[in-house]
Amino acid sequence: MGYAGYTAAKLPPPKASALQAALWSIDNMECLEVMSKLVRNTAVSPLEDKFKRIKLSNSKVKTTIVDTAGGVPSLLAMGWVYDNADKDFLILPKGVQMTMKEVRAIEDTKDRLKKQVSYQSRMSKASALPGNADKSAIRSAMEADRLERSSRGPVTQGSTAQALPGGANITTAGDMGLNSGGCC
Repeated sequence: MGYAGYTAAKLPPPKASALQAALWSIDNMECLEVMSKLVRNTAVSPLEDKFKRIKLSNSKVKTTIVDTAGGVPSLLAMGWVYDNADKDFLILPKGVQMTMKEVRAIEDTKDRLKKQVSYQSRMSKASALPGNADKSAIRSAMEADRLERSSRGPVTQGSTAQALPGGANITTAGDMGLNSGGCC
């Protein structure tokens, strides 16, 4: 709650960074997992030269990252560059270091993708339910009733009492002997 009981202003979400935009274009969870492992290894062991090179023709890297839309552009957005000597490698140039910030960005993207997949599966299950046709029929009947009531016009006459055949069947407390009028 904000000042004087006012709610906080709803601001539009900030624009996605170049890295986020590149990562969000990936729709393959396995690509994100392999990328996370590569970047995490580089962030945890920055002095290890073996983690600063990615061979793009490696079968696992090729099938998961290179063949996935947005895979290589995401690595390039993180600071990886093509090796001048061999274009088959991405290298991390001197002065560029992977941090846990990049790892967290990948993990956030994985969470985002899981939510999208979950939402899409729920929506496809909901649309396949047999009750949806019934719901639409009921909704259309309710709308027809609403239109019929509105066409009758406003109610201008109040309700009136009607005489019951055989009189009213009402029992009072006095009839039961509960209301004798005295105390104790």
